[in-house]
Amino acid sequence: MVDTSTDDKPTVNQDQTLAPPHERELVTPTRPEPLRSGPRRVDVRAGRVRSLPFEHRYATERELGRGGMGIVSLCHDEQTGRHVAMKLVHPRHEGDETVVNQFVREARVQAQLEHPAVVPVYELSPTPDGGVFFTMKRVRGLTLRELIECIRDDDPTVAEHTLRRVLSDFSRVCQAVDYAHRTGMVHRDIKPPNVMVGEYGEVYLLDWGIAHPINVDASGVVPPLPGGRIPPRVVGTPGYIAPEQIVEPDAVDGRADVYALGCVLFELLTLTRLYAGEAEERLHAALEGVVVVPSQRAPARGIDPELDRICARALAREPASRYASAAQLHRALERYLDGQRDEALRRTMADRHAEHARQSAAHTRTLAPTDPAAVLARREALREVGQALALDPGHTGAMRTMVDLLTRPPDIVPPEVASQLRAATLDRFRAAGGIATILYSSMLLYLPLLWWAGVLDWLAVAAFLGLAAVAALVSLYTRMSQHPSEALVVTAMVISMAAMGGTATLYGPLVFTPGAVAINCTAFALTVGPLARRATMAVGSLAIVVPLLLELLGLVQPSYRSTSEGMELLSRALQLRGAPALVLLAVASVAMVLTGGFAVGRARDALDRAERQLALYSWHFRQLLPDVVERSS
Repeated sequence: MVDTSTDDKPTVNQDQTLAPPHERELVTPTRPEPLRSGPRRVDVRAGRVRSLPFEHRYATERELGRGGMGIVSLCHDEQTGRHVAMKLVHPRHEGDETVVNQFVREARVQAQLEHPAVVPVYELSPTPDGGVFFTMKRVRGLTLRELIECIRDDDPTVAEHTLRRVLSDFSRVCQAVDYAHRTGMVHRDIKPPNVMVGEYGEVYLLDWGIAHPINVDASGVVPPLPGGRIPPRVVGTPGYIAPEQIVEPDAVDGRADVYALGCVLFELLTLTRLYAGEAEERLHAALEGVVVVPSQRAPARGIDPELDRICARALAREPASRYASAAQLHRALERYLDGQRDEALRRTMADRHAEHARQSAAHTRTLAPTDPAAVLARREALREVGQALALDPGHTGAMRTMVDLLTRPPDIVPPEVASQLRAATLDRFRAAGGIATILYSSMLLYLPLLWWAGVLDWLAVAAFLGLAAVAALVSLYTRMSQHPSEALVVTAMVISMAAMGGTATLYGPLVFTPGAVAINCTAFALTVGPLARRATMAVGSLAIVVPLLLELLGLVQPSYRSTSEGMELLSRALQLRGAPALVLLAVASVAMVLTGGFAVGRARDALDRAERQLALYSWHFRQLLPDVVERSS
């Protein structure tokens, strides 16, 4: 039976019955000495080797712990000069053949399990007074029980024991358990006090006192309780015993240890024991198979769903539903840890790129806004931000740097942006050339109306229409050119403005000419740069002022005459009488409205598309970095 009052108590004589709680023996657990300082320096002194009797070979220094079957002491082996852990049969069991046989069995099982996670046995011998002892490697560190308590208490001395490291150590325990299973032994008492982690990466599975040969005929189901009650002989520790081990402790295979490993894993993840209460309560809870997943028990721990699934499968009530071996559990944990290692590496690399980005962004603020080096530093910062976010899309530092860079555009235009803007300008010139070709060509359609209205000066009409035709040809060339220049656009503008000024011979300089010039000026102002815009306004003004000055100076026949009935329009090129004059003026007026609306409308459409695209970019940016943008605003 096992002392069932706490999981820290070791296994005792299996032939005893399960006593009531108030009659159970309280014993001190056999526990390796925790590491409190660095390793002892090696003594290299030589001397004659001689055989030492027991009482002179081992110098007992202090007791390390005791359990129901034995006492473990720290001894100095005078023969080899090293410290060892010596386990002796408890004095109260001297002469008890059953206990002595179990003691010897434990030593031999542990000695034959040659694995890095199994404490090696050095010697198994009788004592001079007829007792039995065995010595083993002295191990130092923390048991998982002590480690869990330190983590729960936020003890800074275990700060390096991250969840990833603890799970990695636990995975190595699974390998040791699988090794034992392959040798034909099942441990049957895996629990946190029986797992030791050392300061230098050592991991040990302790206490093989109730290890038992695997039952190769073990079924995959939990047998029913005899009589519906917990049997009097329970082998193992309540809270960690598999359901089938409670009912038939000797008829188990490696899946019983898998269940115990699941209990330990649950405790490592949640920092709480899977089952609470008295021994019988824990035993009944295991038999009922009601298991809560770790993330539900400890939601604040942020336990990944994959760990929930691993733990739940290891803790399945029926053996057939668990991992078939400790090796399978080990592989499942390693797959998870591989992902965690990759994630940790990505986070480290992301931190490095984010820090480089921050430094480059800070460097841009130390440079003059027009310094080309500022553009290079900004480019480097954005590239580093991109690398950081590719590795860790939620990296806060990289996001902050990105927001900082994007909300402070550079004063100097980078070469790549300048090239894109140049390409956009050429596209705009070509588009404007296409529109102008249509508009100036359509002015030739006025010829039939002019003929109908009565032409007085064919030279003036020919000059007006000829200038319009030349402007249309220059515009067509602009449209067809692969690399149209602003000078070409300005040339079309000057010619077209001259054509607009020529309308003064048809209607005078103050009737049709100002509207035509205004529409033409607006269309070109939406296409060219600041300097060319000023030239456009100057040329447009001259197209109105020059014809008017020529009339005022008497150099040409005046277009207007004041009479008692008002101002009379005197066209120099057209007769402008009756219906033809009204139709011509009406068509010209409607054409100006349509031309102006078409030209300005195309520009407005382009601005709307640009604003819509900018708004979409802004929306996508806010969705990418909603929290950072909100904190920065």
